[in-house]
Amino acid sequence: MIPLFVLKRLRRVFQIMATGFLLLMGSHLFLMPNAVALESFNRLEKIGFSTMPGNRVQIQLNFARSVQPPQSFSTDNPARIVLDFPDTKLGLKNKSQTIGIGVVQSTRAVEAIGRTRIVIKLVAMVPYDIQVGSHRVLVTVENMASKSTMPSTRDSLIPATYVSPPPTLPVSPVSSTSSGYDDSSTGWTSAVSSTPSGYDDSSTGWTSAVSSTSSGYDDSSTGWTSPTRVSSKPVPRGPHIQDVDFQRTSDGAGRIAITLSDPAIVVDMYTKGQNIVLEFPHTALPKKLDRRLDVLDFATPISFIDTFPLGSNVRMNITAQGNFEHHAYQKDNLYVIEVKEKVELKKEEIKIEERKYEGQLVSFNFQDVEVRAVLSLLFDLPWVNMNMIASQEVSGSITLRLKNIPWDQALDIILEAKGLGMRKLGNVVMIDLKNNIDERKQRELSAQKKIKELEPLHTEFIKVNYAKANDLASLLHTRGQHSFVSQRGNVSTDERTNTLIIQETASKISEIRNLINSLDTPIRQVLIESRLVIANSNFSKGLGVKFGYSANEDLGQGNGVVFGGKVGGDTLFSGGTGFTSDNTLTAEGQGENFIVSLPAIVEGTPASLGLAIGKIGSYLLQLELSAMQSEGSGEIISSPRIITGNQQEAIITQGTEIPYIESAGVGAVAQVQFKQAVLELKVTPQITPDDRINMELSIKKDSVGARINGNISIDKREVKTNVLVDNGDTVVLGGVYERSSSNNITRVPFLSDLPLIGNLFKRRSSQDDKSELLIFITPRILKGS
Repeated sequence: MIPLFVLKRLRRVFQIMATGFLLLMGSHLFLMPNAVALESFNRLEKIGFSTMPGNRVQIQLNFARSVQPPQSFSTDNPARIVLDFPDTKLGLKNKSQTIGIGVVQSTRAVEAIGRTRIVIKLVAMVPYDIQVGSHRVLVTVENMASKSTMPSTRDSLIPATYVSPPPTLPVSPVSSTSSGYDDSSTGWTSAVSSTPSGYDDSSTGWTSAVSSTSSGYDDSSTGWTSPTRVSSKPVPRGPHIQDVDFQRTSDGAGRIAITLSDPAIVVDMYTKGQNIVLEFPHTALPKKLDRRLDVLDFATPISFIDTFPLGSNVRMNITAQGNFEHHAYQKDNLYVIEVKEKVELKKEEIKIEERKYEGQLVSFNFQDVEVRAVLSLLFDLPWVNMNMIASQEVSGSITLRLKNIPWDQALDIILEAKGLGMRKLGNVVMIDLKNNIDERKQRELSAQKKIKELEPLHTEFIKVNYAKANDLASLLHTRGQHSFVSQRGNVSTDERTNTLIIQETASKISEIRNLINSLDTPIRQVLIESRLVIANSNFSKGLGVKFGYSANEDLGQGNGVVFGGKVGGDTLFSGGTGFTSDNTLTAEGQGENFIVSLPAIVEGTPASLGLAIGKIGSYLLQLELSAMQSEGSGEIISSPRIITGNQQEAIITQGTEIPYIESAGVGAVAQVQFKQAVLELKVTPQITPDDRINMELSIKKDSVGARINGNISIDKREVKTNVLVDNGDTVVLGGVYERSSSNNITRVPFLSDLPLIGNLFKRRSSQDDKSELLIFITPRILKGS
C-alpha cells in the first residue's frame, strides 16, 4: 500500500507537468499564426530586362515562390504600366532601374502595407502583354509602330492578360510632424504620423487619398468600390463627416469625395479668389480628418485640401491653381466636387490642307457590302478610264450612304475607312493595305540605292567663272545626310585655271552641274557715296584796362623821389614830367610805369580798341582801356566714294601719319613711330530681294590735337552702325555735336571790390565754340552688275 504523502507528491508533480504542457501548447498556438503569416508573403528578388526583335522590350520579374496573376492597369498621360502584387515583400537592392530601350524608360518598385507595386515608365503608351509563370512574371512592351493598333479608349484600364481595378490604399496627410518620404517617380507618398502610412500615385492615371477609416463608397465612373474599413477610435455622434477621398480622373480633373453620416447635411459652396470653400453647418469632424492634404504632384488644378472645424461647423478650403471650373453633385450620403482646367476656345483661323476633288458626282447607298465589290463598281463607271488591281489583303465589308460627292472623294473615303492605300502606275491603280504599299516603296528605294552604289564613276571638268573653285569644293564636300557628293565620289580643284575636277556617277554629276550653274553667277555691286561735314562756329570777346602813375622829383643836394609802377608801360608822354624812361634809380629798365596791366586778351588776331590818357602837369598819369572781339565759322567737307560687291567689305582711307619718337629704355636706340590721323570709310553692303541695301558702316574722322607734355594727341570722331536704305536714297547719321563756352574774370584782389573804381582793376573775357560732325550716306545699286 502506497503511503499518503507519496500520493500527494505524485499529484503535485503531475499538476506541474500538466501546467507546463498547457503553457507550451499555448505558446505554440500563439506563435503559429505569426509564422504562417510570415510564410504567406512572397518576395520579389530580381527585375531584369532584355531586347526582343522589332525594338520590343521584355521585363522579367523573378519571385521567391510561385506568384499569382497581378492586378494591372495603365494610363496614357502620363504613360505608365502599373502592376500590383498583394502579400509581396521587396528583396531588391536597387528599387529603380533605368532601361532606355524602345519606349521603356525605367522601372520603379515600391512596397507599402504588404503590397508591392511595379511602375513601368514609358515614353508613350503602347500595347503590352503580361505572362505569369511559376516563379516569374514577364511583361512584353511593344514598339512605337504598334501604337496605332491600341484601343482608342483614352485613359482607360488597358486589357492586358490580367485586368483588375486599382486597389484603394490610404494616403496620410502631409503634416509638420510627419517624417515620410515622397517618391513622385513611382507615385507613392508616405508620411509617418498617427494615421496609417499613405499612398499617392501621381505617375499613374488614378490617385487615391482614402483615409484608413473610410466607410466605403461605389464610384460608378471608375468601376471599382472602395473597401469599408473599421476605425478603432470612437465615431462622433450626430451629423459628421466620415471620410474625405481624393482622386484624379481620366481627363485630368481633381475629384474630392466627401462621405457624410447623414444625406440631409447641408453643404454651402462658394468661391473666394483661387479657393473653393465648402461650409458644413452644425457638423462634426473626426480628429483624424482635421488635416491638410497636399495633392500638388497629382497634375490636377487642385493643390491643397484643408479640412478643419470652425465652431460648430466644418470648413473645407480647396486651393486651386490656374484657370479652372468646378461642379458638385450629391448621391445619397456621398458629396462629390470635381475641379478641372477650364478650356478656352480661341477664335483663330485653322488652315487645313484639303485635296481638290474634280471627279463627277456619284451617290451610293450600300448596307454591309464587300469592299472589293464597291471598288469594282467605282472603276466600272463609264467615265473612269483607269484599271484597278486589288490585292488579296483587300477584304471585309462596308456600309455606305454617299450622296452627290465627287468620284475620287468617294474612293478616298472607302480606302481611308478600311486602312487601304493606292498607287498609280500609268492608268493602272494598285490597291493594297497602306503598310504593304509603304513597304513596297521602301524596297524600291533600297533597290535604287543599291543600283546607285554599283553605278560607274565618271570624271568631269567644270570651269568656274565668278566664284572661287575652292569655295565651291568646300560646299560640295559638306558631309551629312544630304551631302552633294556620295561616299564614292571626290571633288578637287585647280587654282590656276579655277576649275573643279569631279569624279562621280552620271546622275550626281548632273546634280552638281545644276547646283554650280545656280551659284556661279556675278555678284551685284553697290556704289557707296558719303559726305562728312564738320561745321565749326566760334565767338570770343574781351574787355581790359591798364592804369599807371609815375613821378620823379629832385629834392636837391643829390636827393630825389621816384614814384611809378613796375609793370612795363609806355613813356611816350613822359616829356616835361621829370620822369625818365631809363629809370636808373631803380635799375629796373625802361618803360616801367604801369601799376595795373589787365589788357583784353582774345585768341587769334581780333579787332581791338585802346584809349590812353597822357601827362597831367609834371606827372605822368596813364589810363588805357582795351576791348577785343572775334567771330568765326567754317565747314570741312570730305566726300569718299567706293564701289564694292554684295556682302563684301570695302575700306577707303585718307589722311596723315604723324611721326613721334618712342623711347626704348636706357641704353637703347629710340625709334620713330607713327600715329594715324585719317579719314576712313569701312562698309559691307547687303542687297535685299526687294532691291534695298542693308549696310554695316564704320566711319572714322581723326585729326591732330593739342600737344600734351610734348606728346601728340589725336582727336577722334567715329560712328559704327547698321542701316537699311532704299536704292538711291540718302541717310543722315547723327554725328558728334560739341559746344564749349566760358566766362572768365581776372582781377586785382581788394582793389577790384571797390565800388565803380574796382572796374579799373578787372579784366573780363567770354568764349563760345561749337562743332558738329554730320555724315551723309547714299548707296546705289549699279545696273548690269
